[in-house]
Amino acid sequence: MKGDPGLLGAVIRLERLEKNFSQEGLCSGICTVGYLSKLEQGKAAASEDVLLPLLRRLGIDYTTDPALLQQLGSEVERLYTLLLSGQLSAHADPWPVDLTAQRARYLASPYLLDYLLWEGWQTQ
Repeated sequence: MKGDPGLLGAVIRLERLEKNFSQEGLCSGICTVGYLSKLEQGKAAASEDVLLPLLRRLGIDYTTDPALLQQLGSEVERLYTLLLSGQLSAHADPWPVDLTAQRARYLASPYLLDYLLWEGWQTQ
């Protein structure tokens, strides 16, 4: 599964604790407690057949659509290129990509961290 295993594991752990799931309760019928523990610590990367059911049980929508991931990845790369080349300021008007309109898509993808960085930077 594409994405940072440490980030995905942290998201799973935070959501599990927020929703008062035990590790046993969350992973029942999906994987072992030991495997979930390794996922949450970023010591293992989950396949889609494990990760997606865990995220669904937590109520998290996570996209695996290759076309959408390609689009989001291209947008993220373009923004980094503009920033690193000095062609983008925090208060650029208009912002080259309407990130707010696509917030839910970014947050449900491997580009979650990139989005949160851009969101914070954009509001400086």
